[in-house]
Amino acid sequence: MNTQSINFRDAIRMVHPDSNPNIQDAGTKVREVMRFKKSPTHLFILMVRWGLVKEEIKPAQEIKPAQETKSTKFKLQPNKYYFGSVFIIHKTKGILAVERTTNKRVYFTDADAKEAGIKYCSFKSVTGII
Repeated sequence: MNTQSINFRDAIRMVHPDSNPNIQDAGTKVREVMRFKKSPTHLFILMVRWGLVKEEIKPAQEIKPAQETKSTKFKLQPNKYYFGSVFIIHKTKGILAVERTTNKRVYFTDADAKEAGIKYCSFKSVTGII
């Protein structure tokens, strides 16, 4: 799990179009930052994913699946809404925010689904939870 964080003020400066005129999809990014403004770790993950902060994240192969890790306190539950408050590590797409789950699938937030090019995946594709 990544222990680094970024405060809300710095995050909003990085994604706001007045401070960074070359940023693409500024409105979507500002909304995501506003959603997680009280969670510095999530803000840091967003900044890394958007390429605004340089940080090396462990490849998916090095992270054990949540189902196999006995020390993991949190697991995704089927048929539950998360509204983007939980991030998973997908085996090929990287870090994505979870909108909701069904018995077999994990659905992603609209912004992440658009960026990754997939709306959902199976529970088997989840290699870790952040």
